[in-house]
Amino acid sequence: MKSSKQILLVIITLLFAAIAFGIFWYNPFTSAGEPPKETIIEEEITSIEVNAENTSILLIPSDNVATKLNVAGDRDDFSMYTHVKEKNLLIETENKNKLFGSDIENLPLLTAYIPEQARIISLAVTTTIGDIQVRDIDAYEIGVKTESGSIDFENMSMKYIDAETSDGEINMRQLEAHGISAESSGDIYMEDAIGSLKGKTSNGSINVVISEAAYSMDFNTENGGIFIQTEKPPTDVQIESQVQNGDINILGESYGNLIYGSGTYLIKLNANNGDISFTSEE
Repeated sequence: MKSSKQILLVIITLLFAAIAFGIFWYNPFTSAGEPPKETIIEEEITSIEVNAENTSILLIPSDNVATKLNVAGDRDDFSMYTHVKEKNLLIETENKNKLFGSDIENLPLLTAYIPEQARIISLAVTTTIGDIQVRDIDAYEIGVKTESGSIDFENMSMKYIDAETSDGEINMRQLEAHGISAESSGDIYMEDAIGSLKGKTSNGSINVVISEAAYSMDFNTENGGIFIQTEKPPTDVQIESQVQNGDINILGESYGNLIYGSGTYLIKLNANNGDISFTSEE
């Protein structure tokens, strides 16, 4: 009898231990631990790929020799993974926090400090929801995309620059590239952009402020106008403009097709439901 009681006591003890372990293991508030606030990548990097979930992203230069990653903001249910292979840095984030409305400001912010002396060939950044900002970075090419959020580029010189957002605005300032492309469902703004310019928006306007029209352009809007302002008048461009519901004003002319000089550079402007305006300060 005594032996049976001892066995029963052992069984009850093990049962309670199993229940306690199960409660701890399945507790929704228990996690594997928050990711470190800072991550240092000592390896030499020539390309960076970011695949993020519900995370805003900022890329800026640094005078350090190592690449530093910093995560700020609400990091509950947030995790980050990094991997370096053949000088390619892969960054992946997961954020399971539920968003209410368009509360992008409260998303975690991943900041990547890229060494100034690094020879970056490619930058590829995507996030499901979140803003993307890139400033003062030199590389061969960059391509960024967010499903919901704004994109902001400033002071960059590259071969190719591409930005796309399904729900947000795009701002580009002080850029120089062979090709600069922006696609958005909101407004697109370009200032001091040098190179072949391309923009498309389904529900917003395109505003371009540049020194002179000395390269090709291709702009399309569904619901919004196209407004181009230059410091100097065009001297060697062909302008083809078309509107379905709106007015055309090309340096005071309402004609859809105009040629200045030899017409070397083609500027195509198409607004389905909005005005087209091309003005010069001189």
